[in-house]
Amino acid sequence: MNRIIAFMIVSNNINCSNDGNKPLQYLCQRFNKNISKIKTDYFTLHVVYEGKIGELLNQENDNIHFCLGQYNNKWKSAYVLSDRFLLVTISNDRVICTSDYVGSIPVFYSLREGVVISNIEPVVITNSSTSEHDISYDSFFGFMKFSHLIWEETLYKHIFSQEPDSRYTYTLGTKEPKKTDLKSIKASNDRIYKSDIEVAKDLYRLNKDLVQNALLPYKEIVLPLSAGYDSRMIIAACSENEGLLKRLKCFTYGSENSVEVIAAKELCKVYGVYWRHIELPCQFLERHYLNPILNIFGSSLHLHGMYQLEFWEKIKPFLETDSPVLTSGFMTGVPAGQHVSKLKIQNKNSSLTEAMENFSQSKYWKNDELIRAFDFFDQKMLDLAEKRFKKAFDRFDGRIDQKSVLFDVWTRQRNFISYHPRTLEWEVPVISPHMTAVYQNFFMTLNEKHLKDRKAIELMFQYHYPDAAAIISNSNGTQSLTNHLDNMLLFYSRIMKKINLELIIPKKYLDQPVLFDIPALSHSKKSGLFPLFDSKRSTVLKQIFSEIGIEQIYDNALNGDLKAYGKLCIMQAVAYGLNLIQSEDE
Repeated sequence: MNRIIAFMIVSNNINCSNDGNKPLQYLCQRFNKNISKIKTDYFTLHVVYEGKIGELLNQENDNIHFCLGQYNNKWKSAYVLSDRFLLVTISNDRVICTSDYVGSIPVFYSLREGVVISNIEPVVITNSSTSEHDISYDSFFGFMKFSHLIWEETLYKHIFSQEPDSRYTYTLGTKEPKKTDLKSIKASNDRIYKSDIEVAKDLYRLNKDLVQNALLPYKEIVLPLSAGYDSRMIIAACSENEGLLKRLKCFTYGSENSVEVIAAKELCKVYGVYWRHIELPCQFLERHYLNPILNIFGSSLHLHGMYQLEFWEKIKPFLETDSPVLTSGFMTGVPAGQHVSKLKIQNKNSSLTEAMENFSQSKYWKNDELIRAFDFFDQKMLDLAEKRFKKAFDRFDGRIDQKSVLFDVWTRQRNFISYHPRTLEWEVPVISPHMTAVYQNFFMTLNEKHLKDRKAIELMFQYHYPDAAAIISNSNGTQSLTNHLDNMLLFYSRIMKKINLELIIPKKYLDQPVLFDIPALSHSKKSGLFPLFDSKRSTVLKQIFSEIGIEQIYDNALNGDLKAYGKLCIMQAVAYGLNLIQSEDE
């Protein structure tokens, strides 16, 4: 398939050395991709791609246009913009980047010494003369606390990321890009008075249309199938097209008696779909898997996506064509109101940092613990994190529940959960049927009852896919939507486990947890946390993590402490970026 996966644009006044381009070169070699360099009067463009470069770049009147992700203008007008996309134009001394409504393909940039722009953060670090004096400790605090960046900041004072749903114009010689808010998402009252049945029917039609239009062109489609609603929406929509169903192959990882595996197996049996259970060897912290993740994300993302590469490696032997695509429910649940109740945002004055602390990955460090652990952290940094969250929250005009949804999409989901497509797109084209403003705008027409906690999705399953609704899910607790017997037995099984009577619980109701992080750490030990314990790590890195008791955190993780493992993952992401920086003494 012809596609561009990564790019870097550097103004010609900056000396882009081989060292500065190492992350892109490594990724090309690791994933067997092509790289081309095109020089204009003002910029040098580096493009990582598959296929024919001449069909990927549109050059006219000294302008260069190209696209990352999926950009489909062949559909009817309602679906002009589909899936993840980033449109880029180089025009004389300007670069124009237009993002999708989520900003799901990131744009990192520095305008300090010229122009450096890329979707791969490490090359912006290495090509913008980054030093230890550029470390942004307030951004560092936010990353350590919430496990992700918040808005447009990075861990460096001179490097930023483009806001979602925006068009930025980067002009050579300026210190700030020109920013245009595209306002692709709008609140409306179109469905606030509709009944349950009417809302379910509207979503049924939209879901079927989005999924089938997105997947019909492909001959072999891989769906990682879980117990959740997101992947279930895809298999349900495919079930109404026999030809599409035959091209679908589903895979699930996890222990044999986990809800994930049990539900996926039953769904595929109901719909007659190919399915396999994948046992992960839990070796994904080996450098063979770890190095590409570090080079893709640098210090921009909590490194919990490593197991995706191992998962894909185990899937490949079961595929029959040389051009499969992978589909997923990326940006399916959160736009539908998945976390409205979890966030607990009551009004415009609610604390947004407290709202984010309801997520497990924001609980690795307590605020006072984090401030005590690092001399350069203080309470004011939490206040600044609040202001950054506030920028995202205030950007959308709507009811509090609607604002909560976009707030979640534009902060946590964009900067944390995006690891899935951003990892696997290096191995296989990734199709995300629901990653479109059309889908998000549907939920902005609902009343609070239908938006809260994915109620509309549950109604769609109950009225239009009763067989799927009867199968256990973990999307809203652990239950099915219609099978009350299963729900009762699951409830009793949890009681039995609490009093150590697992042996009398039928396998279907054991609900074993899916655990692979600690086994992976046990396998790879300290080498799996590169560069935290590397003997050749930079002086900057050594100094920053010298006083926090990292050996004790490591020992706790090795003994099964998942919170300690989470801390190490965050520090590892930060450490890789810091390891690219040379101190003045080196």
